[in-house]
Amino acid sequence: MEKAPIISSVSIQKWLRESWMLFKQEPGILLLASVIYFVLMATMNSPSRENHSLSLFWLLLEGPLLVGFYALYFEIMRTGHANFTTFFRGFNVYVPAVVANILLIMLSAIGYIFFILPGLLIEALFIFTYPLILEKKMSFWEALMASKEVTKSFLFEFGGFILLKWILYLLGMLFFGIGTIFVFPWFIGSIAVAYREIFGLNQTKQEGGFNEIP
Repeated sequence: MEKAPIISSVSIQKWLRESWMLFKQEPGILLLASVIYFVLMATMNSPSRENHSLSLFWLLLEGPLLVGFYALYFEIMRTGHANFTTFFRGFNVYVPAVVANILLIMLSAIGYIFFILPGLLIEALFIFTYPLILEKKMSFWEALMASKEVTKSFLFEFGGFILLKWILYLLGMLFFGIGTIFVFPWFIGSIAVAYREIFGLNQTKQEGGFNEIP
């Protein structure tokens, strides 16, 4: 595994501001992706449903769809626009995305059981897992460890970043849940911006992904 980059500061306000600028470049595609994500989540995790196989099916979809949001933002960063089909690029790294998603759900759930702070810090440690799987073609374990190596020096700052996410989601829910459809991709975009700042982006497009210019 390549050596983890060293960061000197955490610029949450900057990441959010740049994410909003990217969001405004392709609001229709990003909102459509967000609507699809939440409709699937609501349908498959409805408390009224007795068929738990749908919830299991959601576990097999969520990871690749989350990776897809990063793929959209990275495409906007590279080209200034995005194609909606890019949203499904997460299925190109299906296995690591699914396994990472299941592990992160389990670890975060354990953390939140022991009050809020441990859950926030666990989410913070592994915040770059999905973009690392997408961009670096890492296994789920390599991505988890690479994210941890970068964030551990600023763990409480990244923890505050995650806390801000939940506050924004809560505010979004106050508007009949509609606000969350906007906040969700905006926050993921801010993580994508942070990833670009810390890890850098591959630049040349090739079959199946992007590779660095030699």
